Amino acid sequence: MTPVIFSLLIAIPCLIYYIQNVSLTTEELTCTTTDAFFQQLNIYFYRLIMAKANMLPLFVTLVFGLLTYQNVKSIAYRTIFSLTLLFFAPTTLRIVSLNPNITQDPLSEAQYQLANVITVMFYYLYFAGPFYIYICVSERFRHQLKYVLLDIHLNRWR
Repeated sequence: MTPVIFSLLIAIPCLIYYIQNVSLTTEELTCTTTDAFFQQLNIYFYRLIMAKANMLPLFVTLVFGLLTYQNVKSIAYRTIFSLTLLFFAPTTLRIVSLNPNITQDPLSEAQYQLANVITVMFYYLYFAGPFYIYICVSERFRHQLKYVLLDIHLNRWR
């Protein structure tokens, strides 16, 4: 129930301070803020702390992990100790896995994004590679592709 209340508390200002605008040229809907304070709150709290940097989940996990650790140190019964340790181990895993998402430097963020784009490009090249090889090598495949794309599909939409 607490996550629902927390989500509602975060969403209510969005419902109040966002308005929908229809573009006169493209007739697309866009959302804009009506309050300068909410815009700053949106940039620095919602995007940076909660979404981009994962600071809030990391902070909550760290606080409850430390509370669990204090509880583990004070327990004398071995079965409760091992049970509490089972709850403490995922906390450590979450801290280790969320920590690399926090970047301090825009340059390192740009380098990470470049490496990510190159990696994803090579990943998709595995699936798209045969298509480009057939285009380069097979004249029959090129003619068939031209026939299907231009003659069949383009004429269908005319």
